[in-house]
Amino acid sequence: AVPDWSLAELVTALMAMQAQAGERDLERLQDEAVERLQAYVRIDTVNPPGNESRGVEYLAKLLASAGIKFETAESAPGRGNLWARLEGGPGKALVLLHHIDVVPADPRFWTTAPLGGEIRDGYLYGRGTVDTKSLGIFGLQAFIELHRAGKPLNRPVIFVATSFWVGLHNGRDHRHADAAALLEAHAGAPLLTTDQVRGEPWPFLRRRGG
Repeated sequence: AVPDWSLAELVTALMAMQAQAGERDLERLQDEAVERLQAYVRIDTVNPPGNESRGVEYLAKLLASAGIKFETAESAPGRGNLWARLEGGPGKALVLLHHIDVVPADPRFWTTAPLGGEIRDGYLYGRGTVDTKSLGIFGLQAFIELHRAGKPLNRPVIFVATSFWVGLHNGRDHRHADAAALLEAHAGAPLLTTDQVRGEPWPFLRRRGG
């Protein structure tokens, strides 16, 4: 049987699996996550206007390179959404959910470019490093590694990138009906979102910038 993991435990377990395979693989995962987050932060998805389809294109490229099928849709012109699914057992589907858009940032109040993705003194700076492009990359890395491992899952795992923030209550979204319908249609089981399994899954990466 597959353990009933939270997101933080899931990523930690994946890192441990890679560590067993060798320090080089663990370093690869770490470096890859940082590089991908930098690239993601540098994609302008400031809302308004959003243009989250730019972020969808980037995430789609990473999933395609890993051989993972995905679907995309725009809820409005330029407002892109993406989802992908790994099949599993009858447990509650684990949704690795984040939003692609970021809030505006006034460069006058920043010591780095807001969309620069600069690493300084061990911190990665940029809009979205906390809310929530970092969460997206953490989830994506875990999702891809689960696919690569090829081991049976006790629940479906669904990676979802929405154009902007969605709030879920009993699987229903009261602000963005398209996102709620998307999740319900592709879960096939009760939902467990990353909002319910909060943690700090990648302790080696510190980030600042909101």
